[in-house]
Amino acid sequence: MDQITPCLETFLAELGIEQATLKLITPKWKRTQYRAVINWLTKYKPATDASNLDQVRGYLEAFHYLCEVEAWNQALKILVINITYPENEQLHNQLFTWDIIEIY
Repeated sequence: MDQITPCLETFLAELGIEQATLKLITPKWKRTQYRAVINWLTKYKPATDASNLDQVRGYLEAFHYLCEVEAWNQALKILVINITYPENEQLHNQLFTWDIIEIY
């Protein structure tokens, strides 16, 4: 399966999160959450045959940690990022297409 997401390292820069300034974030619990965002967006590499959900897991985990620190604008950028499969759709729309999110 081809990679369906854009470059995660580039997206981290679009979020305005820099590893170099991470140590300046206080309190420590908040810095830990941002470290998790960085790790999910730079270190997570899905298998070549990963499911669609696994292909976007780095984004979903980063979204979770941004919500934990109430970084709503940054979290929103994750939901509206365009993924490349199948039709360059925004992530939140594609999740509905894949039937990953259920509407109650």
